[in-house]
Amino acid sequence: MEVLGKPLQLPCGLRMPNRLCKTATSEHMGHVKTGEVSPELVELYRQWALGGAGLLITGNVMVDDHLEGPGNVVIPEGEPPEMWRKWAEASHSVASGGSRPLALVQLSHPGRQSPLAVSWARPRAPSEVAFVLPGVGIQAFRTPRALGLEEVKALPGKFAAGARLAAKAGFDGVQVHAAHGYLLSQFLSPHTNRRTDAYGGSAANRARLLLEVVAAVRLAIGSTKVLSVKVNCADFRLGGLDQSEALELMAKLKQASVDLVEISGGTYENMLMVRQEEKEGYFVDFSKSVREKVPGLPVLAVGGFKSLVGCASAIVKGECDVVGLCRLLCLQPDLPKRWGPCPSARTACARFHTLWLEGEDLPAAGKSVRIQVPILGALLIPGLGYYYHQRQIQRIGAGLPVESRCPTLRLLLVALPRKLLWEPGRLSTQNRLGLTAVALGVLGLLLSRKRGS
Repeated sequence: MEVLGKPLQLPCGLRMPNRLCKTATSEHMGHVKTGEVSPELVELYRQWALGGAGLLITGNVMVDDHLEGPGNVVIPEGEPPEMWRKWAEASHSVASGGSRPLALVQLSHPGRQSPLAVSWARPRAPSEVAFVLPGVGIQAFRTPRALGLEEVKALPGKFAAGARLAAKAGFDGVQVHAAHGYLLSQFLSPHTNRRTDAYGGSAANRARLLLEVVAAVRLAIGSTKVLSVKVNCADFRLGGLDQSEALELMAKLKQASVDLVEISGGTYENMLMVRQEEKEGYFVDFSKSVREKVPGLPVLAVGGFKSLVGCASAIVKGECDVVGLCRLLCLQPDLPKRWGPCPSARTACARFHTLWLEGEDLPAAGKSVRIQVPILGALLIPGLGYYYHQRQIQRIGAGLPVESRCPTLRLLLVALPRKLLWEPGRLSTQNRLGLTAVALGVLGLLLSRKRGS
């Protein structure tokens, strides 16, 4: 079990039993009206914990009632509810012969990335910069309003309250989400942060809120819990966060006593992962730079890892300390415990073969889901592959088997509209009917344009 099976001691003193992490994805399995933890979410994390990964990170848990999608879990007020304690306990389940994984709650705020499916109110963001989702006919996001200075100053307290509750519930710590175009990422990016006060302008000012959040969270959970931050290496768009600024930020995060930094990249306006399906380890070049230039800061790399050899190689080459998996574990939650040594291998990287995939016909991680329509031809709909994987984790949580083939038509025509239009219990029937009418109108427009061409 060399390389991937080697434990990792984090600066706070807690130890990961191995180098594989189940990274975050929005489960959308909380109660749609209250944001409470559901029994299905508890069962999902029990299955992931039994699967053998050394670290589990939950999907977006919102620090207030601003949601990034229907069914988000929301931080409650007061003491941790019983379902939160059960969630933490399930996330520490141990399979026979296995080790107890660490489990973190990912704390998040969507900023401008809050769709009409959850609220008709204008979302809040650093500045009034509209969010444009590429490749989708209907733009289901309102232009945000800029946060007032007092609203900005209140945000570290919200993250700290969420961290405190997660620790009391029994989790090993938290991850602060400052990537993928969510609120803290919006403050970091010159494209979305056009403020002229102390939180905008220079790189130091744009990083101010994140560092204040990190300081507040560390104070809330103490020095013996894990504090992780997820941050972009770059936004990969003109005028966005670049890699030089991101690298400077890493040094500040180490000084702020961060235990583990997760390197990702891009935003939902510029989805790098969709364009790099064949590449394994999108961000390892940057994560290696972080390890070299900010020694002592443990690094978690994510992005398209889909083979055991690829995961082991990233560790052996010094590109990261921990490898993150997500979509593969949405299809087979017990994948990590299927690793095994290859006796005939001669190199450290090759000591592990794909025993975890033997006999399993799994779609490649990050696979695009296309649909053939007689009039429109082949459509690639951004997000459809995401909803397919999300559907599978919801089935796992409900005790159902994973679907071996993607039911694309049913997903597009039934599951996706239901998720976006009819499940959000916070919307009135009138608003849901309005959204449905808009969606049907856009579809009709697309069909008429196709016929005309």
